[in-house]
Amino acid sequence: MHLFKTVLLNAISVAAIVPNVNIRQQNNRDLESNLESISLPNLLTLESISQISNYETNGITFDQGRLLMKQQGLLWSKSFIPSKEFTAEIVFRSSGKSQDIQFLDNGLNVWLLDDRKSQGLDAYDGFKFAINNVDTQGLKIFNNDGAKNAENGIDVSIGDCQFRYLESDVPFTLRISYSDNWFKVQVDNNLCFKTDKIKFPQNQNFKLGITSNTNPQSQETFEILAIKVWNKLTGDAVDDHGLMVDGELKVDVKKIVDESQLNQDDHHVKPKVLRESLMERARKHREEMERSQQQDKSDQASQSHDLSLVLNKLNHLEYLVNDLPKNFNPSSSGSQNDQVNILSQSRNDINSAIKETRDTINDLKETFVQQYAQLLQAVSDLNHKVIGEVREQHYSTEEIGKKVDLLMNEHKEVKHQYQKQNEQLGQKSSHVVSPSDSTFDKLIRWIFIPLMIVLLALVVFVYRLRHDIKHSKLL
Repeated sequence: MHLFKTVLLNAISVAAIVPNVNIRQQNNRDLESNLESISLPNLLTLESISQISNYETNGITFDQGRLLMKQQGLLWSKSFIPSKEFTAEIVFRSSGKSQDIQFLDNGLNVWLLDDRKSQGLDAYDGFKFAINNVDTQGLKIFNNDGAKNAENGIDVSIGDCQFRYLESDVPFTLRISYSDNWFKVQVDNNLCFKTDKIKFPQNQNFKLGITSNTNPQSQETFEILAIKVWNKLTGDAVDDHGLMVDGELKVDVKKIVDESQLNQDDHHVKPKVLRESLMERARKHREEMERSQQQDKSDQASQSHDLSLVLNKLNHLEYLVNDLPKNFNPSSSGSQNDQVNILSQSRNDINSAIKETRDTINDLKETFVQQYAQLLQAVSDLNHKVIGEVREQHYSTEEIGKKVDLLMNEHKEVKHQYQKQNEQLGQKSSHVVSPSDSTFDKLIRWIFIPLMIVLLALVVFVYRLRHDIKHSKLL
């Protein structure tokens, strides 16, 4: 009987072998590649402004990975912006100080306009993003249809936000994004303006341009450090890290999208990518771990329950087999028909027990297959998350490296200017001090020395005179 149980257990083990379940592991994370026809190349790798072929330039100076724009500077793209969906980032910096606040005509303007329908920059057809200190220091957003000259007052702007770009050595990033009634403007990942009331026509041919204007008496210079354009919404364009309130950047503002409102409003844009903070991801990871532990406990309990059912069935089958010789006794006084009925009943009981055992084994096999598939799926999801985190950290590291390169170039430039200024001061001092020294020597030689001789002679004369007077009185 023990041999029979062993054979049945081996059969269970063979029947419960889990088949090989192949699950495809697909990585749907898109690499954010910018449009080279509209984006500026890496300025740190260029040697002159002539290497920029996709932009028209005028009144711009190239210096150590920067485009310096001062009086009447112009930078205009030769290619069109995608009209269906795009994200544009302009990294800029101003060298202005507190004394430059008085020059209200200083400013940097970013344009999105159709140059074929525009009658100059005064009667433009598109959008103007003005960075100046008129009325308030910060960004003002204007739009015009090209039918008349546009006004530039803050009261006619469609949006504005305050930020202090003067006396700041840190670059700012202006981000403009659009996608099917989704129009948003951000400054350094902080929401400045957002609306769903703007829709670009499909045949609209917008070009990206930047112009600058400074007063001749001002020392302010605008620096363009990078321009990147994508034909989709980037993760930073969808996410709002903070809000601008009263000229201050309010960070750590969490945005919640109401799905019910999204379903009701068909014209509202659903973000394609949702970025979460580290604390939020840690919380979700902790909850997933707790759920997985509870699931493991429940699976172990169900497996032990299933195994106990199998053992009970085997014990019942063993009892029936052991009871079979007792029910069949040829020497008993019963009729043959009774013996046949007893054997038939025993056979039916054994068949039903075997059927129940087989069903339990099949259920156990299906449970093993499902759990194995869930395990593979969990491993695949974990791999996707790890790969996403690694790529995001790699992207952040690259951005930090670029900013470090910018700071190093700035440090080299400041050092060079400091040395140049010291050399100029040394030359000026050498030219100025030597004539003053010769004049002083002449004064000492021709005026002070004779004067001292005269004074000395006068002292001797007075002394002699007093001595003679005193001597005459004594006589």
